[in-house]
Amino acid sequence: MHTLRLQDAHADRPVPARRVVRGGQVVPDPRPPADLAALEAGPCPMVTFVNLISGKWAIPILYRLIVSDAPIRFNELQRAVRPITQKELTRQLRQFEQRGLLQRTAYAEVPPRVEYRITPLGASLRPTLDLLADWMREHAPSLTQASPAESPRLAAA
Repeated sequence: MHTLRLQDAHADRPVPARRVVRGGQVVPDPRPPADLAALEAGPCPMVTFVNLISGKWAIPILYRLIVSDAPIRFNELQRAVRPITQKELTRQLRQFEQRGLLQRTAYAEVPPRVEYRITPLGASLRPTLDLLADWMREHAPSLTQASPAESPRLAAA
């Protein structure tokens, strides 16, 4: 994957001073400018985060595990985030387990029993996911979906 660095995109242009609107007036931003060296030193943290939670079902699965704060069996989790397929749920759970966000416990019973529990690392996402849920509750009525005629890029997808 090619990562576009800030210097590659606009090497010949000066970086404009950031501005904010306060009291209806545009004023210089009092925050210090971003440390460009830090931005160029590695991948963008937001890209890394999005890759961590990529997938249509990632956030609902994590959020269900976080708010339950108890072991959840596979079928219970699948019902909670339906209409997810068994294959997709299995794939996402394996990814989260590999990344240390959840713990999988398999019991040697007949029939086999497997439970999933959020780890402390996974639970540390709760404030972030709570903010996203609050934002969605507040702004959902204001969001509109573009029709294919309004968005040619979506129509081509």
